[in-house]
Amino acid sequence: MSLTTVGRVLMSIGVMLIMGGLIGVFVGGDDPATGDVATPTTSTTTTTSGTTRSPTPPVPTSTTLPIPTPMPTTTPVPTEDPETFLEILSTALETVDSATLMARLNQATIDRYGADQCLKYLESIDPAEQNITIRDVGVPGPWNYLTDEVSTSIDDVTAIEVNRLVNSQTLIQELHWKLVDGQYTWFTDCGQPT
Repeated sequence: MSLTTVGRVLMSIGVMLIMGGLIGVFVGGDDPATGDVATPTTSTTTTTSGTTRSPTPPVPTSTTLPIPTPMPTTTPVPTEDPETFLEILSTALETVDSATLMARLNQATIDRYGADQCLKYLESIDPAEQNITIRDVGVPGPWNYLTDEVSTSIDDVTAIEVNRLVNSQTLIQELHWKLVDGQYTWFTDCGQPT
């Protein structure tokens, strides 16, 4: 065989190898640059003893775990204590702070007399030192709100027994307050029911 013939045979083999490589790239295969991974195949292997092994299951590459949903939390509304409300109410009555008095007026009073009449009444109060101290705080329960011959039964009202100093004399009185959204509200007589 001549040297020229050997060279042509080697060139033909090289071209065939290059063609085979190009066909492998275009048809499929592992391409780490694009992230493609060949699908693992399952095969059965025969050992020299003639027994068959079970195929090895593919190992997962990643596991997605569910993200736990946080439990909803609610912040409890702090409950105002009677002493704090007595201080607020006494200061508002002594200074005729009609805005505070109106803001803390129970809705049952506003429903009975109307907001305009209640505001006028609260603005007309004469400022006076209250001299009130708490003697006893009752348990919330039903109460009959009676003014001007109109009666309304209201639930969860707290009876507050107080000492009131009037003209150097101590009087014992009972006030009625109702907690609404963690704050006490009070009841009064604003004039003529609507």
